[in-house]
Amino acid sequence: MQVNGARALIKRLDAQDIQSKLIEVIRYEAPPSQFAVIIEAGNGDRLPSGVRRPLDFKKGDMVITKPYCGALVPIDGEEYFMVVEEDILAVCEV
Repeated sequence: MQVNGARALIKRLDAQDIQSKLIEVIRYEAPPSQFAVIIEAGNGDRLPSGVRRPLDFKKGDMVITKPYCGALVPIDGEEYFMVVEEDILAVCEV
């Protein structure tokens, strides 16, 4: 799947995934439901000059999102969410 523009396809992390990254959860102090992994990322917004502005995150990054953001995209029985760049609040350093 190719994501367009300043969007990303994310998978929310469940409690088991978060436990394996417990240090990051404690360090960032965000509710567990806001942690996600970037599955696919778009190529960024096009500026008025025609140049693409790259996104601040990439595929595989662990991020903190706004609560209740994104559109549900079911793929092969799994729940993913399509979000816009503004829904990504932080990229967690692992």
